[in-house]
Amino acid sequence: MPGSAAHTFFAIPELFCLLSAHVPQSDLTQCSLVCKEWSRQFQPKLWVNVIFTERFMRLINEVPSPAATALTRNLGHIREVIFPAVNPSHLQLLIQGLPEQLNDTVTEPKSLCTNLRLIYFRTIDSDRLDRLDFISKPLLTLLNNNLRLTYLYVFVDILNIEGFSAALSKLQHLQHLTVHSDSETDYIPEPLLFLRSCLGLPELTELHFESGVEIHWDDGDEATIRRELEAVIHEASVVRFSGRDDAKKIKQVTFPSNCEKRRNPLPLLLLKSNLLDLQECVIPGFGPDASLQEIEQVVREHCSEIKHLEFSDVHEANGPAVRAFIRGCSGLRSFTSLPYNECLEDEPLLVLSELVSWHRTTLEILDIQPVGVSSHYLQEILSCCMQLKRFHAMATDWIGVSSITYWDMSRSDWVCTKLRELYLTVNRWSPERDEQEEVEQTPDGRHLCSDRCRCTSKRAFQQIGRLEMLEVLDISIDR
Repeated sequence: MPGSAAHTFFAIPELFCLLSAHVPQSDLTQCSLVCKEWSRQFQPKLWVNVIFTERFMRLINEVPSPAATALTRNLGHIREVIFPAVNPSHLQLLIQGLPEQLNDTVTEPKSLCTNLRLIYFRTIDSDRLDRLDFISKPLLTLLNNNLRLTYLYVFVDILNIEGFSAALSKLQHLQHLTVHSDSETDYIPEPLLFLRSCLGLPELTELHFESGVEIHWDDGDEATIRRELEAVIHEASVVRFSGRDDAKKIKQVTFPSNCEKRRNPLPLLLLKSNLLDLQECVIPGFGPDASLQEIEQVVREHCSEIKHLEFSDVHEANGPAVRAFIRGCSGLRSFTSLPYNECLEDEPLLVLSELVSWHRTTLEILDIQPVGVSSHYLQEILSCCMQLKRFHAMATDWIGVSSITYWDMSRSDWVCTKLRELYLTVNRWSPERDEQEEVEQTPDGRHLCSDRCRCTSKRAFQQIGRLEMLEVLDISIDR
């Protein structure tokens, strides 16, 4: 489209809004680089979200660079920046814009990008992993000049930057903080300092440490670590709520893994504090020899209103602790991720049994790996959980996978009439019952089938047919 025609077309606000709703932002941005007149008129809308991909940086680095000029002109309109791989030049561009556009009288550059609400740091350029000093100064400048930030996603190495915790403590509007790791194990440097800086933030409602982020306490006995943690949590509570009637509480939390072989005091101390009002939680690792009675009591007294629970930490010592945690909740609505570990033996079934026993009247979502869970028990779930709306029992691989048989599916009526999504791995055989029966090949010649297998399969699919509210059905045949 010629430049003049593009300008005429996009100058009509209604047409522009219609186009914006159906055309990817990247294409709109490319159009803006071609049509300079239209670019000047509509740039604020197009530059709200910026992703520093390799392709985008190639456009930025062109000489002359319309993309860099457009970005610099609209730094004040940017609300979200995403860095798949952080490079110092990316940060410098946000802070200073193009060098030739800076005022000659400015001695210490002040951030031109001051209205950010979201910063997402995925990782650092691979050739700079051990050179954080290259990004430390521009990164701290960016944080210090965007105090209305609400969402921050950082990789754990950034926590090593001197001054990061101090900059973090100034983000009084921060609502979501996630720390992640690209490797299997990364330790949080100076965990007490970091916890002190983030727990006291008055608007923080989500705090997540993703898989691979571990906490390592300095040398000291458990009693000393416990006292130091209690002091940090008390101080954060005073800072968070002192003189503020509108201070919020943390509603979602994922605890860091515990790399020590001793008990981990952080989860219980934090769960007992007045900093949390949990609705969603990933069950933490309490460490070996944790008091099951204490776990159940703390959850019941302080966090019983948890509605969404996830179990993702696969350690044998955590099995009984997980069951104690489940017993402490008053009415779970969803449970996600029953992990598989060969060392756990019967633990998956024990956890699931505890879950259904205590929460069968409230469970709406059950998303599990059916490993170590018998076909009989999968049928029991569908026959007693009346509120179930989503049931996912389909393994991502076939290692030790359990499946539900036609025979079990037809034994008793399902009561989950509100089910909307069903994902099942089905087994056509019940070997202990069919081995004495006459069988014949199915028409495709791939399977053997008995008369009773045909009858039970018919009853099984009639069972599914009675689910009038079902919207998604995904069935995988084991054999």
